[in-house]
Amino acid sequence: MTFKTQEDINCDVLIIGGGGAGLRAAIAASSSNIDVLMVSKTRMGHASNTFLSKAIIASSGYGDLNDSSTIHGKDTRQGGRYLNNPDMVAQFTGAIRSETKLLKKWGVKFASDENGRPAVMKVPGHSYARHLYGSNWKGSDIVLPL
Repeated sequence: MTFKTQEDINCDVLIIGGGGAGLRAAIAASSSNIDVLMVSKTRMGHASNTFLSKAIIASSGYGDLNDSSTIHGKDTRQGGRYLNNPDMVAQFTGAIRSETKLLKKWGVKFASDENGRPAVMKVPGHSYARHLYGSNWKGSDIVLPL
């Protein structure tokens, strides 16, 4: 086996993992005009839960009008058996609607109902139907635009 010579690489931000979260972090970091390096065990986006999940994301505010980020947070904490950090859950569920809008802006296409509104489905453990899904039911619906 031949080894390559060692090479030093400098960056401001190192992102390990090329899934949806890593790709989103890279977008955020690069928008601050800093040097970003991502490393992944495979092609970016292809060995991640985002890719395997069929582009399904929980995003309160698209389904039932009674749903809210607070209820979404309660469902998330309960699903995590209350082991998750409540402040982080609140931050996530509070930002998910604006993050979903960004995904759409960047080219992610979610399925729509017959009226052109985002189609949502109810997943066990959630009080309301709030899960959007990619128009092709493939994780590539999310990772490829990112």
